[in-house]
Amino acid sequence: MPGGNGRVPGVEGRAGKFPGPSLMPALTAIQREHGWLPRESLVVLARDMRRPLYEIEGLVSFYPHYRTSPPEGTDASHGPRLPWNRTGTNAHIAYRGSEGV
Repeated sequence: MPGGNGRVPGVEGRAGKFPGPSLMPALTAIQREHGWLPRESLVVLARDMRRPLYEIEGLVSFYPHYRTSPPEGTDASHGPRLPWNRTGTNAHIAYRGSEGV
């Protein structure tokens, strides 16, 4: 989906080196769902997107914000149990409530 400037998000950083759509939105969605990137999900993504697994693993290892293991305070089979990724004031208010603010 092109933006207002006619560019497709995620494509400019790849500079035409890899064919097909950017994997970043899919990886971000998987991490948002699980709290990290389980290998099984990467295998499914590689199959569904018809991309080699090594390409996806290379992308994941390049960007430090992608997690390849569950964060502390989680159960790997059920995703995050704690709000480990919520650190800002708005997240604190949303989690704890606004009574103390």
